[in-house]
Amino acid sequence: MAEAVEKFVTDFQCRGIVMDIVREITRLDVRELSRDTSGTRAFSLFLVEITERIPDQMRPCLSLLQFHLDGESYMLRKSILAVFTEIVIRLFSTDNLDEASKTTRDQYLDCIGKKGTTKIKSLLILTVIFRGPCS
Repeated sequence: MAEAVEKFVTDFQCRGIVMDIVREITRLDVRELSRDTSGTRAFSLFLVEITERIPDQMRPCLSLLQFHLDGESYMLRKSILAVFTEIVIRLFSTDNLDEASKTTRDQYLDCIGKKGTTKIKSLLILTVIFRGPCS
């Protein structure tokens, strides 16, 4: 499905489709997401894959996803951290960032590092970021 969404965005300029899909995912009942592991896994994988494909389209969706970082579903929390990671790596890993971009990157890194319920995963993610092109 992520491939189809990427095609709509790149070939048909349907830029709002990503926000609409993420908005629908974030409207799901938080308790249901923690009970329905197969559905949550599918949403989680989709979010990460679409971020890998078109990170610039997922970036505006972070404010919607950030709410779920405090949710009950561990799987969804991990995938949202992975979304933040992909955005940092793919959009903010160049040496020639302006001050606004550096501030944004630092806010994303701060968000990754502060989630106590997924602290181990956060540390693993930060390790990947700092070993990679962002260092």
